[in-house]
Amino acid sequence: MLDGDLCSIARTVELIGDRWSMLLLREAFYGVSRFEQFRENVHISRAVLTDRLDHLVEHGLLERVAYQPSGQRARHEYQLSAAGTDLIPAFAALMKWGDEHRNHGIPPITLTHTGCGSPVTSQLLCERGHVVSADAVEPEPGPGITG
Repeated sequence: MLDGDLCSIARTVELIGDRWSMLLLREAFYGVSRFEQFRENVHISRAVLTDRLDHLVEHGLLERVAYQPSGQRARHEYQLSAAGTDLIPAFAALMKWGDEHRNHGIPPITLTHTGCGSPVTSQLLCERGHVVSADAVEPEPGPGITG
């Protein structure tokens, strides 16, 4: 139906679809910001970590922010950019799927709304706010398709 060069899913997977990029974005979503924290949590080599962080910064998903501990050299930490933050609903959907289909319905991490303490879920909603089941979704050509 759609040329891979135009497909938003294909273009997104090309950008973040490798294991390390996904895990680094997950860690940033969880609040990790320092190089050594990423390295320890993800069990990744320094070289690969440097490469993936540079890639995510270059493509606008993370922002590199300078900081300098007292008496030490300047360093950088990494924070989700606006584009990286926009991926949070996708990560919530991946977590839900993984909990149900890969972890026997037992979530190792739960997402909680800080405002009221209730669990956060991911759902498909139409622009009018209706919850939509997967069988009620129909892909149609959008304005980004060229013909």
